[in-house]
Order: sequence, then structure tokens, then C-alpha cells
Amino acid sequence: GVIDIGTNSCRLFIAEIDKKDNQIDIITPLFKDLDVSRLGKNLNQTGILSEESIEKTFSIIKKFKEKSDSMGVTDLIAFATSATREATNGNIFVKNIKNRFDIETLVISGEIEAKLSFNGNSAIYDEKIATIDVGGGSTEVTIGSYENIEFIKSFPIGVVKLTEMFFPEENYSEETLKSSRSYLKGFFTELDKFKDSNFKIIGVAGTVTSNVSVFKKLPKFIENEINKFSLSKLILEENLNLFLSKNLEERKKIIGLEPNRADVIIAGNLILLTLLEVLGKDFIIVSTNDNLEGGMVLTI
Repeated sequence: GVIDIGTNSCRLFIAEIDKKDNQIDIITPLFKDLDVSRLGKNLNQTGILSEESIEKTFSIIKKFKEKSDSMGVTDLIAFATSATREATNGNIFVKNIKNRFDIETLVISGEIEAKLSFNGNSAIYDEKIATIDVGGGSTEVTIGSYENIEFIKSFPIGVVKLTEMFFPEENYSEETLKSSRSYLKGFFTELDKFKDSNFKIIGVAGTVTSNVSVFKKLPKFIENEINKFSLSKLILEENLNLFLSKNLEERKKIIGLEPNRADVIIAGNLILLTLLEVLGKDFIIVSTNDNLEGGMVLTI
């Protein structure tokens, strides 16, 4: 079992694996679950993980541990990402996970986080790809092939951070939207050299999957309806306009959008659209393989 302790959500993946000669292969994926923790809420302002967010995350980890035990999991580890590595009390948080639940938690760097998502997909696509993982506190971009990674970086901006920086009061005015797009474009200037290069963009995590669910009006997550879907720039723009046309409470009622993502989905679409513009691409192939699969193979 692998638990991903992110900035915005906490996820569990359970699978049967085969270990041979230090090589780990996923034989049978068995179970996935996700719950929104908001671990990184207000981290930008305070520099610490709040007591409320920590307790919410602990309650999710407790649920995941009980599920793992009930399914006979023999190895259960966790990895924590941007919120935990940036918070001044991140080390204490990790020690308390060990004390409370006897789960070893690795605080991974942004580069390793990016590599986990890339490895979850590069074995599937026998060609040059760019994986994009838009998280709560950071956005990981990795470009290359299974044999050769050409670029890998964790950009310290994600849906929670962007929302808190530009839209703390749901103030989605033309001016704030323009300012946020300009800020993001400057943030991703390192990627300019890859514009119009020959590769596919593979998108992972909640922002891309939510956009597919909204477009298809899926009342619940259906993996085979989402995996490998070509999410176009046009769909992202149409969904963005839909989100902007509604207030927060109305967005929570959109079919296909988890209510817990309603306050950060606009920031997610802005990040995705900016990356497509910078890289000169018109669509993203959505993948349900991400750092959970990568973490299962690399870190157990």
C-alpha cells in the first residue's frame, strides 16, 4: 500500500506486487481512494501546517490504515509532498504519523515527485512525453522518454497557492484573472524552449480528471471513461467559463466536480491552459497512472 499525503488531498493505492532482484512490478491494482485534506491551507501566509488541517489529515490516514489492514496489506508506506516539505512543522507532522499509525513517511523532493508521475507513464508510452501533475502546492513537469529525461522540475505553484494568492475572496474579476495568467506565464518561462517540440502531454491528478468528469457529466469517478481521454484546450476553456459563471455554492453542484474541489478548480484550469500555451499544444492526454503507481514501484 502507498499513501500520498498531498497539499490538497490524501490518497491511497493498494496493489499486489512482485519483487524480484530489486525490481518491483505491479501485478494487480486492487483499490484506490481519495479524500480532501487541505493540509496546505494558509501555508503561504503562516509557514506552518495548521492544527485543523493536521487533524483532518490524521483522520484520513487512520481510515486508510484501517482499510489497508482489512485487505491484508503487508507493506504500507507514505510519501508527503510540497506542503509538508515547505512547512516549518513538517518534521513534527511526519514523526506524529509514525507515532500514531506506525507508518513510515518519506518527505520527497519536488524532483522525485515529478519523477514518480513520469515513471508511472513513461513505461506506457514508447515515445517522448511531457507529464504534467498539477497539485495543491506545486506543479511538476517532466519531459523526455523512458530512457532519457530531458527536463524535470517542480514549480512551487499549485491550485491552493494560486487561489490564496489571487482569489482569496472569490474575486474572479477580469483584472485578477489577467494578473494570474500573466504571473503563471512568467513562472513557466523555462519551458519556452520546448514550445512546439514533438511530444505528447500526459496530464495526471485531480484537475485533469475533474475536467473530464465535468465534460462527460459523470456523477462519480469512472476510470475507464477518464483514462486516455484527449482533453482539449477548447474543453478546458469551456469548463473554465462554466466555473466562472457560478459562485462557489453553485460550483459545488456541478455534475462531475467534487464539491471539495470547487474552490480551487478555476486555478487548476488557469495553470493547465497556461502550460498548454507555453508548450504550444492543443490537448492533454489524461492518465489515471500517476505518482501512486510510481511510488509503489520505486519506494516500497
